[in-house]
Amino acid sequence: MNKNYKQIIIIYYCIIFYFQIVCAYYKKKPILTKDEVLKLTDAKPIKYYCKNNLCTYVEDYELFPFAIFLDENNKETSYIIETCTYDNAILGNCHNITKKLEGKYYSTICTENSNCLSERCVNGYCVFNDLNPVICCVTVYTPKFLSGEPESHMHCGKALHEPCHSSSECSSELCGTDGFCFFDPFIPSDSDGAITMPLLIIAILFIPIAIFIIICCCIIRWYRYKRIKTNTLCNS
Repeated sequence: MNKNYKQIIIIYYCIIFYFQIVCAYYKKKPILTKDEVLKLTDAKPIKYYCKNNLCTYVEDYELFPFAIFLDENNKETSYIIETCTYDNAILGNCHNITKKLEGKYYSTICTENSNCLSERCVNGYCVFNDLNPVICCVTVYTPKFLSGEPESHMHCGKALHEPCHSSSECSSELCGTDGFCFFDPFIPSDSDGAITMPLLIIAILFIPIAIFIIICCCIIRWYRYKRIKTNTLCNS
C-alpha cells in the first residue's frame, strides 16, 4: 500500500477519534445555570457558553464554534458562537465554517437571528450584538505568591473576539489593546508546583547564607585592613 495513502488513512481515523471525544464531552457535561458554573472549582481550563441563564460546555471553540444545548429529553438545540463585525458580514468577509459531529453537519452560515448565540444574523453571518453579546464562562488563573500552582476561579463575561472597553467585561478578564477580548493561552501543568517550590525553598535557604558569608568576608577584610594600618603606624 502506498505510504502516503496510509498516512491519509491514519489522519482520517485521528480526526474521527477526535470528534468522538468532543461528542463524548458534550454528552458528559450537563447543562448548568450560570450560578452553578461560577461555583465550579476544577483547576483545569473550562469554557461554558451561555444562552440566557443556561450554559453549555464547549471543548474547543476554535475547532467547533457551536454551542449545543440538550434538554431533559435529549433534544438538541445548537447556536453559532462564531461572530464577526457588521461591515465584514456585509462584504462577505466572515469565516464560513462547516463541521460534522455524529453524522450531523453544523455550519456558521445563519438564516435568522435565532441561529446565532449573539441573536443577530446579517447577510448570512452572525455578527456582534452590543445588546446581546456572546457570554462565556472560563477558568481564570491568578499567580499565587510562593507557589507554582496559580489560583483559579470562574468568571463570566464577553467571549473571545467580542468588542470590549475594559478587561472586566471579558470572561477571561483580558481586553486587548485592539478592543477585543482574548483568552490567556496559559494552562497550568501538574509539574508547575513540583518544580517551583523546591527552587523557592533553595532560594530562601541560600540567600540568608550568602548574605551571612558576605558580611563575614567584609568583617574579616575590615579587621585585616585595620591591623595592617595599625602595624604601619607602629613601624613608622
